[in-house]
Amino acid sequence: MSDEAKTENTTPSVKILGDVTPEVSQTLNSLRQASNEVVFRIGRLEVEKQRLMNQLSEMEVRAASLMEQEGKRLGIEPQTTWTINDGKAVEIQGG
Repeated sequence: MSDEAKTENTTPSVKILGDVTPEVSQTLNSLRQASNEVVFRIGRLEVEKQRLMNQLSEMEVRAASLMEQEGKRLGIEPQTTWTINDGKAVEIQGG
Protein backbone atom coordinates (compact mmCIF):
# COMPACT_ATOMS: atom_id res chain seq x y z
CA MET A 1 0.00 0.00 0.00
CA SER A 2 1.46 3.38 -0.96
CA ASP A 3 1.82 6.32 1.43
CA GLU A 4 -0.90 8.18 -0.50
CA ALA A 5 -3.40 5.38 0.05
CA LYS A 6 -2.92 5.42 3.81
CA THR A 7 -5.32 7.55 5.80
CA GLU A 8 -4.21 8.48 9.26
CA ASN A 9 -5.88 10.59 11.88
CA THR A 10 -2.94 12.60 13.09
CA THR A 11 -3.04 15.69 15.21
CA PRO A 12 -1.32 18.61 13.52
CA SER A 13 1.75 19.83 15.30
CA VAL A 14 1.53 23.21 16.95
CA LYS A 15 4.12 25.83 17.63
CA ILE A 16 3.55 28.33 20.41
CA LEU A 17 3.99 31.83 19.03
CA GLY A 18 3.59 33.81 22.24
CA ASP A 19 1.30 34.58 25.17
CA VAL A 20 -2.01 36.31 24.61
CA THR A 21 -2.79 38.95 27.19
CA PRO A 22 -5.38 37.99 29.81
CA GLU A 23 -7.57 40.90 28.68
CA VAL A 24 -7.64 39.68 25.07
CA SER A 25 -8.25 36.10 26.15
CA GLN A 26 -11.09 37.17 28.47
CA THR A 27 -12.62 39.41 25.79
CA LEU A 28 -12.50 36.63 23.20
CA ASN A 29 -14.12 34.20 25.63
CA SER A 30 -16.83 36.75 26.42
CA LEU A 31 -17.45 37.32 22.72
CA ARG A 32 -17.71 33.58 22.08
CA GLN A 33 -20.17 33.20 24.94
CA ALA A 34 -22.24 36.18 23.76
CA SER A 35 -22.20 34.79 20.22
CA ASN A 36 -23.45 31.41 21.44
CA GLU A 37 -26.24 33.13 23.39
CA VAL A 38 -27.30 35.05 20.27
CA VAL A 39 -27.37 31.83 18.24
CA PHE A 40 -29.49 30.21 20.97
CA ARG A 41 -31.89 33.19 20.98
CA ILE A 42 -32.17 33.04 17.19
CA GLY A 43 -33.11 29.37 17.48
CA ARG A 44 -35.81 30.17 20.04
CA LEU A 45 -37.10 32.99 17.84
CA GLU A 46 -37.25 30.65 14.83
CA VAL A 47 -39.37 28.23 16.85
CA GLU A 48 -41.64 31.09 17.92
CA LYS A 49 -41.80 32.32 14.32
CA GLN A 50 -42.92 28.88 13.17
CA ARG A 51 -45.61 28.78 15.85
CA LEU A 52 -46.88 32.19 14.76
CA MET A 53 -46.85 31.11 11.10
CA ASN A 54 -48.92 28.05 12.03
CA GLN A 55 -51.39 30.24 13.94
CA LEU A 56 -51.68 32.59 10.97
CA SER A 57 -52.26 29.68 8.61
CA GLU A 58 -55.00 28.31 10.87
CA MET A 59 -56.69 31.73 11.00
CA GLU A 60 -56.58 32.05 7.21
CA VAL A 61 -58.10 28.58 6.76
CA ARG A 62 -60.80 29.41 9.29
CA ALA A 63 -61.58 32.75 7.61
CA ALA A 64 -61.77 31.14 4.17
CA SER A 65 -64.08 28.43 5.50
CA LEU A 66 -66.31 31.01 7.16
CA MET A 67 -66.46 33.07 3.95
CA GLU A 68 -67.36 29.94 1.98
CA GLN A 69 -70.13 29.03 4.46
CA GLU A 70 -71.51 32.56 4.45
CA GLY A 71 -71.38 32.69 0.66
CA LYS A 72 -73.43 29.49 0.48
CA ARG A 73 -75.91 30.83 3.02
CA LEU A 74 -76.36 33.99 0.97
CA GLY A 75 -76.59 32.06 -2.31
CA ILE A 76 -73.44 33.61 -3.76
CA GLU A 77 -72.07 31.61 -6.70
CA PRO A 78 -68.65 30.05 -5.96
CA GLN A 79 -66.98 31.85 -8.90
CA THR A 80 -68.13 35.26 -7.63
CA THR A 81 -65.42 37.45 -6.12
CA TRP A 82 -66.81 39.12 -3.07
CA THR A 83 -65.96 40.56 0.33
CA ILE A 84 -67.68 41.82 3.44
CA ASN A 85 -67.90 45.58 3.89
CA ASP A 86 -69.77 47.21 6.77
CA GLY A 87 -71.67 43.99 7.44
CA LYS A 88 -72.75 43.63 3.81
CA ALA A 89 -71.66 41.05 1.23
CA VAL A 90 -70.27 43.08 -1.66
CA GLU A 91 -69.29 41.76 -5.08
CA ILE A 92 -65.91 42.87 -6.33
CA GLN A 93 -66.18 43.66 -10.00
CA GLY A 94 -63.14 43.43 -12.31
CA GLY A 95 -61.58 46.72 -13.12
